[in-house]
Amino acid sequence: MRALVTGGTGFIGYHLIQELLARNWKIKCLVRETSVIPEEYMDKIEFVTGDLTRPASLTGITENIDVIFHLAGKIKALNLSEFKKVNTEGTKNLLESIPQSQQASIRFIFISSMSALGPATTREPLSEEQSATPVSYYGQSKLLAENLVRNSGLNYRIIRPAAVYGPGDKETLSFFQLAAKHINAKIGLKQHYLSLIHVLDLVNLIMKATLTDIKDQVYHAADNSDGYAYSKIIQTAAKSINSWTLSVYIPQFLLKIAAYFASLWSKLSGQVSIFNLDKYNEIKQQYWLINSRKAQNQLNFKPEYDIRRGFAETVQWYQKQGWI
Repeated sequence: MRALVTGGTGFIGYHLIQELLARNWKIKCLVRETSVIPEEYMDKIEFVTGDLTRPASLTGITENIDVIFHLAGKIKALNLSEFKKVNTEGTKNLLESIPQSQQASIRFIFISSMSALGPATTREPLSEEQSATPVSYYGQSKLLAENLVRNSGLNYRIIRPAAVYGPGDKETLSFFQLAAKHINAKIGLKQHYLSLIHVLDLVNLIMKATLTDIKDQVYHAADNSDGYAYSKIIQTAAKSINSWTLSVYIPQFLLKIAAYFASLWSKLSGQVSIFNLDKYNEIKQQYWLINSRKAQNQLNFKPEYDIRRGFAETVQWYQKQGWI
């Protein structure tokens, strides 16, 4: 099989490429001029320089390709327009780069986000049938991209991962850093909940969805739990590094003030921070919960990692790298 991967130098993309190489797939990876290419992939993959926001740079990249894995996207920006430029318009440009002659045979695998769906309103995790109500610019841009994929006429799969963690991840590293400082932060008066998935379980689901003949589907990717309280996530992180924590209450209005000034600083300095008012709109939600029962039923997807095993292996990698 021959694959084109966008976002292959990112956290999820790195692990996906490992799996594709293990299966002896031929891989073409779209990278930007500023991308840092892992040395171990240099001689195993064809790297093509291009930019999703520049259609001319995408000419010919899908030639002799069986599957497109579209992972690339922007996770921090000042406004909706900047998110859409990459996440929505970039997806549109990639779709339009596929020649008419290949549209009947190619499979398009789009890695979206549970942010495109939006938060649950209760403790019950959301399924794929729920109406999407994104609360952030990032989520809106990903949902718009999903709609483009749905209307493309291609043989597609859309996968919405929960919060992804595992070796190499910098986003969930903050859980371990807080635990190392003995801080179990509680935002507001209510407990908050989050669905998780280990990156290797996500890659497993991606491959199952890719190889099935059930086309034009949306799949949620989460472990077998009904989500975790943030306090449990921090406590589990603390146990994995043999640490302890104390609960620290953070009033929600203080978090909003901090987000406001972070956004203001980003506008004045031009340096975009991952934490801003748009991110605050996600953080303040009580239930970021999805289930993967559809993938379990249709694809025989069986997550191998729960939070205890996943965190134990992840922290070993962090410590080896000197991150914590």
